[in-house]
Amino acid sequence: MPALYSQLIESPIGHILIQSNERAITSITFTDEPTLANNEHYVTRLAVLQLGEYFENKRKKFELPLEMNGSDFSKLVLNEVVNIPFGKTKSYKDVAMKIGQVHKSRAVGQANGKNKILIVIPCHRVVGSEGDLIGYSGGISRKEWLLKHEGIALPNNLF
Repeated sequence: MPALYSQLIESPIGHILIQSNERAITSITFTDEPTLANNEHYVTRLAVLQLGEYFENKRKKFELPLEMNGSDFSKLVLNEVVNIPFGKTKSYKDVAMKIGQVHKSRAVGQANGKNKILIVIPCHRVVGSEGDLIGYSGGISRKEWLLKHEGIALPNNLF
């Protein structure tokens, strides 16, 4: 069984648990259990550094080895989502069209919702067709914070 590593960091929007194997990041998620033990590795330390730079407005693009899990369709969706630039959003329909699955906006949303590598695979940048904030496994308030952090104007009717 391959070795698994983890590191916990505090961010402006809560505790983040970073997990990796020997080669790549496997998970970046929010957690309410800040007592988890750290078992650091070069890959997790690299993620800590880059996430810190992101939160300090010093990084707009991540350069981390990633290992995505899920179906081929999920990987296709997440490989498209990872290319959404800092400060930009795409709708679920935009992503579906980009991957050649025009009528699968809902399936794109489901795949996006199963993303286990938050922030680095910027599923927070995927919004409804009217720009509304639809779903985020880290919570809508975190999605809103991340979008504002990136300078994205949100619709006035949100809150």
